[in-house]
Amino acid sequence: HGAGSITLASNATLTLATDSQTEGLSLLSGSATVDEALTVVDFTWRGGTLKGSGSTTVTHELDMLNAANLTLDGQHLTLSSVGTGQWSTSLRWQFFNDAEFVNAGTFEILDPTTGLPNVDVMQGSGTVRNLGTLRANTTSTAGVDIDGGFFNEGTVDLQRGVFRMSRGRSSSGTMTGAADTEFQFSSFTHTATSSVNTAGRVHFQGGVNTVAGTYQAGQSTQFSAATTFERTPTALGTQVDVSASVDIAGANLTLSQLNLFTGNLRSTGLLAVTDFRWGGGTLSGPGITTVSRQLDMLNAANVTLDA
Repeated sequence: HGAGSITLASNATLTLATDSQTEGLSLLSGSATVDEALTVVDFTWRGGTLKGSGSTTVTHELDMLNAANLTLDGQHLTLSSVGTGQWSTSLRWQFFNDAEFVNAGTFEILDPTTGLPNVDVMQGSGTVRNLGTLRANTTSTAGVDIDGGFFNEGTVDLQRGVFRMSRGRSSSGTMTGAADTEFQFSSFTHTATSSVNTAGRVHFQGGVNTVAGTYQAGQSTQFSAATTFERTPTALGTQVDVSASVDIAGANLTLSQLNLFTGNLRSTGLLAVTDFRWGGGTLSGPGITTVSRQLDMLNAANVTLDA
């Protein structure tokens, strides 16, 4: 079936039980149920629910600017490789019943008027999968929170703000960040083909994290959760804060400021540190740590040196 354009407002409903295509779909409120395959050239989504057991593919433009609460329920929504999309909201994009958003094109998350954009998995195991370019540009200190499974096989371009992946998953692609931005990872795996290259900050917040790819942070790296580097990072930034178990494999690494508060920092190579504040925790491993200017252990808790 085909149609010129469809607009749903005033809590209207639409049900599609066969493969369909349309030049335009505007979902302003109410719900659209798609149980087979729907192809849309331009999709404007300001509010309401897209649901059903089928899939919706947007081939040109996905417009979610200044959106109210949005719900993706059991549906697979895809932005095609030649498509572009934008989302801004002070509310939430809620995922129910294993819903999935796949970006194969270029999708931008922009500043809302107030608040911050959140992707929330309310029920089931909803996911966001990036195969193209996902760009975040928000001034809010809270930034963007992907509170669902996040898989990156393309490029995440963090231009401003914070990009938080609260429920983890993995990246085999590239993540880049501008100065004063921050990536926040929890229970996240960076595979051997992955790359993190940011001029800003990185915070490993929760769960167990693994970095098998290349890694370079310009400003700082903070470890509040267990993290293992399977290859030597190029740079951890000018300041490194450790309050968890951190294992750094490989060769030489230079650190300007190292703060070890709790946990265990284990290295197998040479850590060349300019200033080391050791307030607690364990420094371990077969590696060598040298301090070139200041070793500050004033008012320290229990500290342990373990080969």
